[in-house]
Amino acid sequence: MEPQIIDFSAVGFADTFRLHLYGNVDSEEVLFFQPGWPDDHGAFAPLAREMAARGCLCGVSCFPSYDRSIPLKNEGFDWPEVAAHCDAAATALLGRSTRKATQVTLVLHDWGCVAGLWFAKNHSSKVKRIALLDVGPSYHPELTRKFQTAIPSVEQKCGRLSLWAKLYGFVILLHYQLWFCWCYVVNRYFSKGLARLISQGVSGLIFKSPLRYILCPVNPNEKIVRKPSEIQPFMFYVYAHFWKRAVVSLKGLLASIQAPDPSQMPTLFLYGADKNCYFHETEQLAVLQGCGQVYAGLPGGHWFYHFESRAATLKYLCDFVGVPHTLAA
Repeated sequence: MEPQIIDFSAVGFADTFRLHLYGNVDSEEVLFFQPGWPDDHGAFAPLAREMAARGCLCGVSCFPSYDRSIPLKNEGFDWPEVAAHCDAAATALLGRSTRKATQVTLVLHDWGCVAGLWFAKNHSSKVKRIALLDVGPSYHPELTRKFQTAIPSVEQKCGRLSLWAKLYGFVILLHYQLWFCWCYVVNRYFSKGLARLISQGVSGLIFKSPLRYILCPVNPNEKIVRKPSEIQPFMFYVYAHFWKRAVVSLKGLLASIQAPDPSQMPTLFLYGADKNCYFHETEQLAVLQGCGQVYAGLPGGHWFYHFESRAATLKYLCDFVGVPHTLAA
């Protein structure tokens, strides 16, 4: 199944963008897929095709300047712009529905979780459900405290991380993300050539060299959708602008991406279990469990949904949306 390409525009952008459309425009179920860094539409294409085959209308977007089907521009965008792009893509998808659907199920991965939650925070009326892949939802502190008592049962189910494991995970995350931020800054303000060298060097250390066994935040033998050689320095803007906002106002940033209360918004969280460190906290799982929502660790690394656990992810997503997992003969 080849996608239908839909051009759309977004407020604040001079260029038009592309949405890949799959499935039945007369469907009651509309799914919006938003991948993160450094992926384009191809990351979610297999899952979108499978959900379209089960009667859903699916739209796959990607971050501005990540689409390999058009000339990449050496640009970077702040998070409100990325969220506006996400809103425009979801609106374009709903506009194709002959049922005049008004809500989408968000299917988000990596930094796409940040963009999607920012969108959901400001346009909750457009969101029917939220499926988060590998990056956990950030909840209001009061909601987290409410479900503290669920933490022991979560740890019994998922395993308990030692203080050393948590510290190691934090150091690894900080290490590679700050390098990515630095790469973007060098590219934007100093030297594009030097930025390319830094990008290739850091990507080589993280994904290729023997040091990946201690430096890689995900699976040391991680399968990655987009080749490291295709990653351009300007694509690190998601890291640079996130940390810039965190430094200016961490409280304000967290408020912008605060996930809806899962007792009111159906939420699914799946993560790759085979990683050096996780992108979620036990407290987040406790909230989901306390509100009767589903979460699960699946075999694989950061891109588990595309590689090792594609079939399992599809089954969870079908159950979440309420469509048959198996196709009629």
